[in-house]
Amino acid sequence: MGNYNRVVLMGNLVKDPELKTTNGGKQVVNFTIAVNRRWNGPEGQESEEVSYIDCEAWSGQAKVISDYFAKGRPILVEGRLKQDRWEKDDKKYSRLVVVVENFHFVDSKKTISETIPASAGNADDMTDEEFDAI
Repeated sequence: MGNYNRVVLMGNLVKDPELKTTNGGKQVVNFTIAVNRRWNGPEGQESEEVSYIDCEAWSGQAKVISDYFAKGRPILVEGRLKQDRWEKDDKKYSRLVVVVENFHFVDSKKTISETIPASAGNADDMTDEEFDAI
């Protein structure tokens, strides 16, 4: 049986995205979204749970997310899970990160969304000229 690794999440950014450039010249943006889950307990009491999910996007998508998203703004991301592993002070650490393959604007900031090409959510479909025009 094959494996399948797909994530779809919608939440709000908990801080402004951080855009960086790798030594190889590629751009990457790191951001965290808060995803809320609400439900009613057995006795009708309302409960809420918040999950904070780290995300990263590359190349053209990194630039668009960095330019048009900020703390508090909602975003829908689609992608895959990646496990980062590292060592520090002889301790091993790991965390799951969503590698964004596609994203969508979900709020109604028309002045911004009208300036973004429909394909901006998928960097693979955009040319460098389209990104430069944003």
